Amino acid sequence: MASTLKHSESERLEHVLDGWPRWPSSGATRPHIIKRLSGGLSNASYLIECNQTRLVLRLNRSHSDFLGVQRDREKYFLNALAPLAFTPSLIYHDREYDAFVLSYFEGRACIASELESAALTTKLNNLINQYQTFLGVVTSKAPENIAINYTSHLNRYWQHINDDVFKANHAEPWAEFIAALNDYEKANPQRTLCHHDLNPDNIVITPDGPCIIDWEYAALGFKNFDKQFLIWQQAKVASNSATISGAIPKLADEHDAFLKCLFGWLELLWFKLSQQ
Repeated sequence: MASTLKHSESERLEHVLDGWPRWPSSGATRPHIIKRLSGGLSNASYLIECNQTRLVLRLNRSHSDFLGVQRDREKYFLNALAPLAFTPSLIYHDREYDAFVLSYFEGRACIASELESAALTTKLNNLINQYQTFLGVVTSKAPENIAINYTSHLNRYWQHINDDVFKANHAEPWAEFIAALNDYEKANPQRTLCHHDLNPDNIVITPDGPCIIDWEYAALGFKNFDKQFLIWQQAKVASNSATISGAIPKLADEHDAFLKCLFGWLELLWFKLSQQ
């Protein structure tokens, strides 16, 4: 993983492409880059062509573990969900340069305003039902960290934020929320597969329907997380708010409202940490 730190993005890209003979069904010709793909806040993704097949080469963000990303867990879910037509297949993982080669969906990124469409919401909820049902049984090959502990995850974010003024301004509501979250997790132990990041950039609109990409935060989590996250995204679109812009999420007792508070803290701390 050290190679992600001492090489530029272009150097990493060329190194990964140079290793193409190790890819399954790589063909006799070095893959070539078609274009850099837009969207995504963490990683750099490129559309490439290899052996007359279009693929995605994703350079994973350096220090992604700093943000709670665990590649072994992501790889497990990508492989487990490979039979589903709406999730990408993992073709190859270059461990030295921390890059994924993935199948490509011909389509376009979802536009935020489209999340207000009842038809699209119904389709996405059906996909959530499918992948949660499909992965009803976790195999013995699953990594030990297959389930997320939200309290630990958010505590790690908070501890790594080095802005003392930010922490001072948020200290009281944070202490109240993290204590409530710990109690909430104990009272709601049921876990199922969640994508945990169903924002428009991770939804591809294709002629065959929506597909879901970028499973790097996938883990076993609260059953209603993904569906409620979509509703929360819709509310942000309706209020014309791209982000909560530093607002302090308010604690709520109702189940779904509590999840929305969790989403707010996740977004607030993620953006703060990712900007350091």
